[in-house]
Amino acid sequence: MAKYTVSGLVAGFFQTVVKTPAEVAKIKLMNGQTSTVITMKNAFNGFRWNAIRNSVFCSVVCLSNNYYQEDHKVLKFLVNASNAFMISVATQPFDFMKTKYQINNHTYKLSFFDAVREYKTKMFSAAFSRAYIGAINMGIGALVFNYLMSY
Repeated sequence: MAKYTVSGLVAGFFQTVVKTPAEVAKIKLMNGQTSTVITMKNAFNGFRWNAIRNSVFCSVVCLSNNYYQEDHKVLKFLVNASNAFMISVATQPFDFMKTKYQINNHTYKLSFFDAVREYKTKMFSAAFSRAYIGAINMGIGALVFNYLMSY
Protein backbone atom coordinates (compact mmCIF):
# COMPACT_ATOMS: atom_id res chain seq x y z
CA MET A 1 0.00 0.00 0.00
CA ALA A 2 2.83 2.42 0.83
CA LYS A 3 4.53 1.90 -2.54
CA TYR A 4 1.35 2.96 -4.36
CA THR A 5 0.94 6.04 -2.19
CA VAL A 6 4.60 7.07 -2.57
CA SER A 7 4.57 6.46 -6.31
CA GLY A 8 1.50 8.70 -6.58
CA LEU A 9 3.15 11.42 -4.49
CA VAL A 10 6.27 11.34 -6.67
CA ALA A 11 4.25 11.26 -9.91
CA GLY A 12 2.12 14.18 -8.74
CA PHE A 13 5.18 16.22 -7.83
CA PHE A 14 6.87 15.70 -11.19
CA GLN A 15 3.60 16.30 -13.01
CA THR A 16 3.50 19.68 -11.24
CA VAL A 17 7.07 20.53 -12.26
CA VAL A 18 6.21 19.91 -15.91
CA LYS A 19 2.68 21.37 -15.88
CA THR A 20 2.93 24.54 -13.78
CA PRO A 21 4.47 26.84 -16.43
CA ALA A 22 1.68 25.86 -18.86
CA GLU A 23 -0.90 26.51 -16.11
CA VAL A 24 0.60 29.97 -15.50
CA ALA A 25 0.37 30.78 -19.24
CA LYS A 26 -3.24 29.48 -19.38
CA ILE A 27 -4.31 31.63 -16.43
CA LYS A 28 -2.64 34.69 -17.95
CA LEU A 29 -4.48 34.15 -21.23
CA MET A 30 -7.81 33.51 -19.49
CA ASN A 31 -7.48 36.75 -17.55
CA GLY A 32 -6.52 38.80 -20.60
CA GLN A 33 -3.15 39.79 -19.22
CA THR A 34 -1.24 41.65 -21.90
CA SER A 35 2.03 39.93 -21.15
CA THR A 36 1.86 36.16 -21.37
CA VAL A 37 5.64 35.89 -21.20
CA ILE A 38 6.69 33.19 -18.77
CA THR A 39 9.92 33.95 -16.91
CA MET A 40 11.76 32.01 -14.25
CA LYS A 41 10.29 34.48 -11.76
CA ASN A 42 6.66 33.65 -12.56
CA ALA A 43 6.85 30.20 -14.21
CA PHE A 44 6.11 28.43 -10.96
CA ASN A 45 3.48 30.74 -9.42
CA GLY A 46 1.18 28.61 -7.28
CA PHE A 47 3.57 25.63 -7.38
CA ARG A 48 3.11 24.69 -3.72
CA TRP A 49 -0.69 24.48 -4.00
CA ASN A 50 -0.52 22.72 -7.36
CA ALA A 51 1.97 20.17 -5.99
CA ILE A 52 -0.22 19.40 -2.98
CA ARG A 53 -3.29 18.98 -5.17
CA ASN A 54 -1.55 16.83 -7.80
CA SER A 55 0.35 14.67 -5.32
CA VAL A 56 -2.72 13.88 -3.22
CA PHE A 57 -4.82 13.28 -6.34
CA CYS A 58 -2.24 10.96 -7.95
CA SER A 59 -1.70 9.06 -4.71
CA VAL A 60 -5.39 8.30 -4.28
CA VAL A 61 -5.85 7.27 -7.91
CA CYS A 62 -2.70 5.13 -7.91
CA LEU A 63 -3.76 3.52 -4.65
CA SER A 64 -7.30 2.83 -5.86
CA ASN A 65 -6.11 1.39 -9.16
CA ASN A 66 -3.49 -0.91 -7.66
CA TYR A 67 -4.88 -1.79 -4.25
CA TYR A 68 -8.32 -2.75 -5.48
CA GLN A 69 -7.66 -6.12 -7.15
CA GLU A 70 -10.98 -6.62 -8.94
CA ASP A 71 -10.59 -8.04 -12.46
CA HIS A 72 -13.98 -6.82 -13.68
CA LYS A 73 -13.05 -3.94 -15.99
CA VAL A 74 -16.29 -1.96 -15.67
CA LEU A 75 -16.23 -2.21 -11.89
CA LYS A 76 -12.57 -1.13 -11.77
CA PHE A 77 -13.41 1.81 -14.07
CA LEU A 78 -16.19 2.84 -11.69
CA VAL A 79 -13.95 2.53 -8.61
CA ASN A 80 -11.19 4.65 -10.18
CA ALA A 81 -13.61 7.22 -11.60
CA SER A 82 -15.46 7.51 -8.27
CA ASN A 83 -12.25 7.95 -6.30
CA ALA A 84 -10.98 10.53 -8.79
CA PHE A 85 -14.29 12.42 -8.52
CA MET A 86 -14.17 12.48 -4.71
CA ILE A 87 -10.51 13.45 -4.47
CA SER A 88 -11.04 16.19 -7.08
CA VAL A 89 -13.72 17.74 -4.87
CA ALA A 90 -11.58 17.29 -1.73
CA THR A 91 -8.53 18.96 -3.33
CA GLN A 92 -10.50 21.81 -4.95
CA PRO A 93 -9.40 24.35 -2.30
CA PHE A 94 -5.76 23.75 -3.31
CA ASP A 95 -6.68 24.35 -6.95
CA PHE A 96 -8.37 27.59 -5.89
CA MET A 97 -5.23 28.70 -4.04
CA LYS A 98 -3.05 27.78 -7.03
CA THR A 99 -5.18 29.89 -9.33
CA LYS A 100 -5.19 32.86 -6.92
CA TYR A 101 -1.38 32.80 -6.81
CA GLN A 102 -1.13 32.47 -10.59
CA ILE A 103 -3.54 35.35 -11.24
CA ASN A 104 -1.83 37.66 -8.77
CA ASN A 105 1.83 36.88 -9.56
CA HIS A 106 2.88 36.14 -5.96
CA THR A 107 1.09 39.22 -4.60
CA TYR A 108 -1.66 37.07 -3.08
CA LYS A 109 -0.86 36.90 0.61
CA LEU A 110 -3.79 35.17 2.34
CA SER A 111 -2.96 31.99 4.18
CA PHE A 112 -4.91 28.87 3.29
CA PHE A 113 -7.17 29.12 6.35
CA ASP A 114 -7.78 32.85 5.85
CA ALA A 115 -8.72 32.15 2.22
CA VAL A 116 -11.14 29.42 3.33
CA ARG A 117 -12.79 31.87 5.74
CA GLU A 118 -12.95 34.65 3.15
CA TYR A 119 -14.04 32.68 0.08
CA LYS A 120 -15.99 29.76 1.66
CA THR A 121 -18.34 28.70 -1.16
CA LYS A 122 -16.42 30.38 -4.00
CA MET A 123 -13.58 27.99 -3.30
CA PHE A 124 -15.77 25.14 -4.55
CA SER A 125 -17.39 26.97 -7.48
CA ALA A 126 -15.61 24.86 -10.13
CA ALA A 127 -15.43 21.65 -8.10
CA PHE A 128 -18.06 19.69 -10.02
CA SER A 129 -16.66 20.38 -13.48
CA ARG A 130 -13.12 19.61 -12.31
CA ALA A 131 -14.32 16.45 -10.56
CA TYR A 132 -16.25 15.30 -13.63
CA ILE A 133 -13.19 15.77 -15.86
CA GLY A 134 -10.94 14.02 -13.32
CA ALA A 135 -13.34 11.09 -13.02
CA ILE A 136 -13.57 10.55 -16.77
CA ASN A 137 -9.82 11.01 -17.30
CA MET A 138 -8.77 8.69 -14.50
CA GLY A 139 -11.47 6.10 -15.18
CA ILE A 140 -10.47 5.85 -18.84
CA GLY A 141 -6.76 6.18 -18.05
CA ALA A 142 -6.89 3.35 -15.53
CA LEU A 143 -8.93 1.22 -17.93
CA VAL A 144 -6.33 1.64 -20.69
CA PHE A 145 -3.41 1.24 -18.27
CA ASN A 146 -4.83 -1.98 -16.82
CA TYR A 147 -5.62 -3.34 -20.27
CA LEU A 148 -2.06 -2.70 -21.48
CA MET A 149 -0.57 -4.16 -18.28
CA SER A 150 -2.46 -7.42 -18.89
CA TYR A 151 -0.30 -8.12 -21.96
